[in-house]
Amino acid sequence: VDDMLLESYSWALAPIDGKLEAGHYAYTDLPNGNRIKQWIAWPGRGDDNYFEIAVIDGNGNRYELHHVNRRTLPQNIIDGLNSGNGVVTAGERIGQVVPWPTMFHYVHVHLNVFDSAGNAINPESVFEVIPDSIAPDVSFLAVYQDDSTEWLKEGSKLSKPVKSFIVSGADAKDLHQYVQAVPFIELTQNGVVLSQIDFRHTLLDAAGVFTDIRGFYPNTVRLSDKTLLRQPADFYPVAGTKFHQLLNVTGVVVGQPFQLKVQDMAGNATVLSGQF
Repeated sequence: VDDMLLESYSWALAPIDGKLEAGHYAYTDLPNGNRIKQWIAWPGRGDDNYFEIAVIDGNGNRYELHHVNRRTLPQNIIDGLNSGNGVVTAGERIGQVVPWPTMFHYVHVHLNVFDSAGNAINPESVFEVIPDSIAPDVSFLAVYQDDSTEWLKEGSKLSKPVKSFIVSGADAKDLHQYVQAVPFIELTQNGVVLSQIDFRHTLLDAAGVFTDIRGFYPNTVRLSDKTLLRQPADFYPVAGTKFHQLLNVTGVVVGQPFQLKVQDMAGNATVLSGQF
C-alpha cells in the first residue's frame, strides 16, 4: 500500500483503464499482519472519510483509491456506478480527495493494488519507479544461537553460530522526507541464496502463502547490552526513523564468506560482506 500526498481539493485520477466499483470500507487486523475487509457496496452509505473508488482491469487486477470524497464524484462516475457497467480511462477524474478534519490525517489518497485472486501487490511494482538514487541506510546485527548480539562491520568474521541477522534502518526516496522499511534482503554464500525476504512485488512466500509479518518484523528486539530496538510508532515515519527486519539463517558453511544485500525498488543496494 502507498499513501500519495495531495493538496486539498485535488482530484484523484483513474490509474488505469477499467471497470468502476465503489463503496465504504473498514478493516479487521489479523495477528499475522493480514486484514479482513468489511465492505458496503455502492450505493450503500458509511463513514465519509473511508470511501473507495476501485478500477478493475481486464485481467481482474483491482486498483483501489481510498479517501475519495463521495460528494465530489463527477456525474458520469455516478451514472456509471448506478448502472453497474461504468468504465473509466486512465487519467480520468473520479473524485476529489477527502479533506481530513485534523492535522494528524494529512490530505492523501491511499492506493491498494490486488491481483485477481485477492493477493496484495506492492503498488511500486506496477507503476513507474519513483526517482531514487539513494541506497538503503542500514546497519547489520548478528543474533547468535546463545542469544547474544553483535553489530557487524564490513569484513566481520563471526566466531559463534548465527541464528539470525537483523537489518536496522530505512529506505528513502530522493528529496522525500518520508522513509519506509526495505523491501528486499538476501543472504548468500558462495553464490547460493540461503535466506531471503522479497516484498518488491507481493507479500506471498515461495509457496504462495501470505507471509506472517511477525516472523520478520518483530515489535521489539532486546540486545545483549539490554538495549531495545523498537519498530517506529509514528504512522508516517520521517528521515531518521529506523525499522528492524529479521532474516533467519540456515544452511551456512562455517569458514566461508557470506554477503548480506539490502535493495530498494529502484535497484540501489547496500551490501555487507563477512565470513562465518
